[in-house]
Amino acid sequence: MRVFYVRSGYKGIYQFIDEWIKEAAINNRLDFQAFSPIMNPSELTTNINAHKPDIVLMNIANKIPFSLIKTIKDNNIPLAIWLTEDPFYTDSSLQVLPFANYILTIDEGAAHYYRTLGYRNVYILPLGTSEETFKPLNIKKDDDLLIVGYPYPGRVEIVEQIFNSTNYSIRLIGDKWRKFLTVKHKKSRKINIIDRWIAPSEVNVYYNKAKIILNPHREYNFNLNKNARRIHNKSVNNRFFDIFSSGGFQLFEQNIKLPEHFPLLSQMQYSGPNDCVKKINHFMQSPSLLQEIAAIGQQTTRQHHTYTHRIEHLINVITNPSAN
Repeated sequence: MRVFYVRSGYKGIYQFIDEWIKEAAINNRLDFQAFSPIMNPSELTTNINAHKPDIVLMNIANKIPFSLIKTIKDNNIPLAIWLTEDPFYTDSSLQVLPFANYILTIDEGAAHYYRTLGYRNVYILPLGTSEETFKPLNIKKDDDLLIVGYPYPGRVEIVEQIFNSTNYSIRLIGDKWRKFLTVKHKKSRKINIIDRWIAPSEVNVYYNKAKIILNPHREYNFNLNKNARRIHNKSVNNRFFDIFSSGGFQLFEQNIKLPEHFPLLSQMQYSGPNDCVKKINHFMQSPSLLQEIAAIGQQTTRQHHTYTHRIEHLINVITNPSAN
């Protein structure tokens, strides 16, 4: 199968996701070519005529000029759009849905909403993980707790609760954590803040250094979202798979649905900040159970949830859409 892939145009983690998708395509023996979202339509036409792709895959598509989408449609090439920021950017997603032959969303809440609008070509395709990047390391677990990512309100609330009711050490990684924490917590010896984005390989090191990784998900109603219809996110984020692939153990909210093959791990979920602290105390006192769940999570993730599995699923959707 010949695939043209149009990158998202975003920096940071998306530069790595683009590369992981490319590696997964090669693992699935696809004839794969990647293009910039700012390429000239005439250049795209030349490449289409020369290589005759079976499908064009776009990531997010909200930074891709309509002229490129029009060129693809004018050449009768099937278009798959992978909406990897759903449901937080659904305002943008809705603008490109009419042009997609295959609507791929990472979130069940978004998929349900699109189907209520009459779209039948909707498929759930979460992001995966790179097992070459996220892997166990033989290093000491120096941090009790770890949170990686932007300080969304729910994450800040969890951190405040931990500070107010425990003596655990916690490392926070991500831009703007110092801005949103209270002064007394920023000066606490229990906290270590890396106030910037760091590359996935470095994140993996910190996953391996932490006894428990907290994974509070982004809120559907965060004020910087582009989600006017207030669609609730129901699926796990890609960090869920990265943590398990690294051999780590995690806790996250109970309103987020566990993905396929994870039915026995609901004990990792908490109902709110107080319950989160209770779960932390429980697992800190039960290291063998913690390690057992982490091992199950790693095995399940690597068997079912890598980028190679995602591209394999994409191929199945394209070749046999009615069965997916």
